[in-house]
Amino acid sequence: MNNERIDIESIEARMRLWAIGDVSDEDLALELDYIVPELKRCYEEIDKLRNRPVSISCEHCSHVYEEEYLHEMLEMGPNGECVMCLEEASE
Repeated sequence: MNNERIDIESIEARMRLWAIGDVSDEDLALELDYIVPELKRCYEEIDKLRNRPVSISCEHCSHVYEEEYLHEMLEMGPNGECVMCLEEASE
């Protein structure tokens, strides 16, 4: 599988032409009527997931680090503590 998307608009245009003309294989046309909307739905779900912000939470204190602060999670202590845990422990 590659990352290129199927050209849905092109398929829909051909389906409209088939509806006007004489379609020899009705089963194929019925399948496409189901597949195209399902493909659109899947692409919308993929886009939602790709645009979702990344976050991670510390296992010790449950503090949630958003994408721009993930570098703080990389500065973990010897037992996997985040920066917040280490700061609280040093106080």
